[in-house]
Amino acid sequence: MQLPQEYVDQIDSHNGGCVTYDWAFCRFLTKEIGVTAIPLSPFYSPASQHLAKNYVRFAFCKSSDLIEEASRRLLRLKAFAK
Repeated sequence: MQLPQEYVDQIDSHNGGCVTYDWAFCRFLTKEIGVTAIPLSPFYSPASQHLAKNYVRFAFCKSSDLIEEASRRLLRLKAFAK
C-alpha cells in the first residue's frame, strides 16, 4: 500500500527530520481510518530501526464490540490499496 505523500512528508524533529514509515502509517490509520496502532521503530536501537519500518502493533485490550468496530474500519484500507 502506498501512503498518501502528506503522511510520509511529515517532519519529526526526533528522527533526523522525517518520520519513519511505521510512524507515518500509524498517523494515517488514526486520521483516515479511525484505528490507532503503535509504531515499532521506537522499540529498536537507532541502527536497527529500519527492521521495524513495515510493522505496527495493535493493542487488543478492548471490548469485543470495539474490536469488531475496528475491524470494520480497517476494511476501509481497501480503498487505498493499489
